[in-house]
Amino acid sequence: MAHATLDLEPLHATFGARVRGIRLASLDEASFDALYEAWLEYALLVFDDQFLTRAEQVTLAHRFGELKFDIAPLSNVRSDGSVRADDDSDDVIKVLKGSLFRIDLAGGTKTFNSLNSYGVVRGVSFH
Repeated sequence: MAHATLDLEPLHATFGARVRGIRLASLDEASFDALYEAWLEYALLVFDDQFLTRAEQVTLAHRFGELKFDIAPLSNVRSDGSVRADDDSDDVIKVLKGSLFRIDLAGGTKTFNSLNSYGVVRGVSFH
């Protein structure tokens, strides 16, 4: 099997890496295998300039393993149009403001500090 090489830049944190030079919407098997290995090593991968549709995000996330749910939008606006209170009484606001949240990664729970400009899917971050 061919082995793809990724352009990885470790983040200035205790874990995570920025990945460059690939298009997530059209990964071949060798590139995905390299990406999966990087995910196992770094736990959090950040991708700049990836404009995936909802369907492409879900398809990519499923390649990493079974999901508890496909996708969950995060917004300070509720479905009825009302704005959530900015008082940390709402878990969505806590995530949007950068409070800690937990996500299941490859059989173990990891704690992440969310950033409101990132959408996290199983430890993969699109920016």
